[in-house]
Amino acid sequence: MSTVNQDTPHTAPPVDVPNGPPPGTGTSSRALLARLPRYQQIAEDLREQIHTGVLAPGEPLPSETVLIDRYGVSRITVRAAVRALRAAGLVITEHGRATYVRLAPTQPVDLDLTIRRVGDRFHTWEDDGWTLVEEPTRYRTTVDQALAPQLGMAEGEPVFVCERLLTHPSGARVVHRMWVPFTVCTTVPGIEADPFAAPAALYGHLTAAGRDLSWHDATTARMPTPDEATTLKADEGVPLLIHTRTTTGAGDQSQSMLREELCLNPTLLSLTQETSAR
Repeated sequence: MSTVNQDTPHTAPPVDVPNGPPPGTGTSSRALLARLPRYQQIAEDLREQIHTGVLAPGEPLPSETVLIDRYGVSRITVRAAVRALRAAGLVITEHGRATYVRLAPTQPVDLDLTIRRVGDRFHTWEDDGWTLVEEPTRYRTTVDQALAPQLGMAEGEPVFVCERLLTHPSGARVVHRMWVPFTVCTTVPGIEADPFAAPAALYGHLTAAGRDLSWHDATTARMPTPDEATTLKADEGVPLLIHTRTTTGAGDQSQSMLREELCLNPTLLSLTQETSAR
């Protein structure tokens, strides 16, 4: 569960009692609104302003100070109302900045995960216009208890890690992480020279070394951290997709040659993949 959902209160703060429904509501709904906690009354009023276009997509919500003065409530109540809107997916709060009305949904861009081979070269999703946003983070570490079984390695064994942030011409972004076991680097010349190369290049080095490759993919979902929500332009109330790909030998799938993790915003990107690589 997201922190947003856990923090959303179910009763009005004791310092604020209902003062009647906000202006602009119909007669039939006023009695119902009057029975709601005050923060829900405020959230419903702001929700109506969003639906009617008074608060347009991309427009910031009024500041906390303005909302406090407008509704005559405490800061706690205003923040509870905004959390309710955020949990409903109507607004996005940028970390350390203002809260904005969520932009109208757009058709997600396809992210084709199919691996294609042409001669001795491999082509992946990165060839569809993706570019680096910043210099990758590269380092060597040891495998922890959680990652060891996923790589078919013992805890404490060395591994190279590369973390990259990439962007698409559509504006969508992904975070790509890759783990390459140290034993792979020492046995494959091309990878030993650069264990932080893009996956397609590493596939090429592995096949050049006589490895017959097999890929195993899985997709899960989890709530974003505040930093991930900002980086991937995601609403804190919307889960991210986490796609993992493990490269093994076709004849020996007990140990990974490399493992990848792709973190993406499903409101901007849609995963597609052919049933088999070509």
